[in-house]
Amino acid sequence: MIEWLNGLAGSGKSTIAQTIAAWCDHEQILGASFFCARTGGRSDVQLIFPTIAYQLSLLDPIFANELAKALTANPDIHKSLPSTQVEKLIVEPLRTALTAESFSLRGRVVVIDALDECRDDAAISVILVALSQFVEALRPLKFLITSRPEPRIVDGFRGYNALLQHTHTLLLNDVPHEIVDRDIAAYIEERLTLIRAMSSGLEFWPSEDEKKELTRLTGRVFVFISTALNFIADKRGNNPRKRLGDVLKKIGIHKASPFAHLDGLYTGVIDAAFPDDTEPETLEEMRSVIGSVVLLRDQLSPMALDDLLGVERGTSTRNLGLLQSVVSLPQSDDSGVIQIIHLSFPDFLVDPTRCTKQDLVVNPRKHHNILAKCCFEAMAHTLCRNVCQIPPDQVSVFNRDVSDLATRVRTHLPPHVQYAMRRWADHLHDSTIDPDTLNSLKTFCYDHL
Repeated sequence: MIEWLNGLAGSGKSTIAQTIAAWCDHEQILGASFFCARTGGRSDVQLIFPTIAYQLSLLDPIFANELAKALTANPDIHKSLPSTQVEKLIVEPLRTALTAESFSLRGRVVVIDALDECRDDAAISVILVALSQFVEALRPLKFLITSRPEPRIVDGFRGYNALLQHTHTLLLNDVPHEIVDRDIAAYIEERLTLIRAMSSGLEFWPSEDEKKELTRLTGRVFVFISTALNFIADKRGNNPRKRLGDVLKKIGIHKASPFAHLDGLYTGVIDAAFPDDTEPETLEEMRSVIGSVVLLRDQLSPMALDDLLGVERGTSTRNLGLLQSVVSLPQSDDSGVIQIIHLSFPDFLVDPTRCTKQDLVVNPRKHHNILAKCCFEAMAHTLCRNVCQIPPDQVSVFNRDVSDLATRVRTHLPPHVQYAMRRWADHLHDSTIDPDTLNSLKTFCYDHL
């Protein structure tokens, strides 16, 4: 009855919702739609159910008559809680309309897009709380809800059994990469063909290498390639060839460029997660975690990152959970790795001219310094002679001749230590070597090597 489309920022949720709404309208099965936005009236949670009720009333006269009675009895219902609104404006009129032979709302689809963008200070989305209370009574309708995986939305869908039982979840982030790449490549080809047809002198443009690089830059962010192609096609630029070159060189000086668009996307995500009254200690902890994520040379699980940084386990998950619109977390702390949604996000965080939340700006050289010291600390606490406890009769044999070496490595060398062993020199090379780091290096070289 409820399809929850859950995806990261810019992954194409709204495009999918608009496409489905248009298709349902063409097939005459669309009941209502509400496309939320962070600004204007579309951010008001108290407008969602009244708007849906009004649109449903246009399709069924009995429902419309019952809705009019409800509005007459409750003239200030637009100020009521969403749970009261859904009961009085949708559930009760629906119950009466269902008894009529002419009932025309059965199976109608209601689309609510970008639920996370509505202003809602509650710990769990009030819209989902309301739906959970009346989900059985709403069964004649089908709902498509899209959102980013923000905690108040995730907890709403998972925290109420009534809602959980009637919801099917589709995670866009779980769609295999080869399918995403294929679809994006097809979209790029179609748009570039159209741009060529509308311009002169572009018969052999772009090259295959340029198309491959454009696909690579896209990552899993549909909004990037959509904006990039709009930027390239913009008639005001009158030079698609040059504009494609600007995109591939990551030149973001134009307000219409996809990089400027992504900056706005990232700024909105950060401002929502960290309001102006956020405590400095919270921001410092987040900067430590997110700075490490964007500068790590290999991806780590949340647990391994906690161990590398020497912080309490759960710290990385707790902090990155606030940024799940742009950072993908695994299902559990010890399996899977932390993934950045798009390669432009690290560039954004290390550039103080782009990231307006100055307390979260990452200084790469200083943070590489921190990571180098963490690597030395991890190795000093773990490494020792015969760390994998190879039996005496096998100490002098080749690695390939130790039958259970892989198991011993997993047992005695945790992931964060393996990372430190591989990457300490990389972080040291890119850091500002202060006296503490130099002492750590000396101790490592003279005492341990």
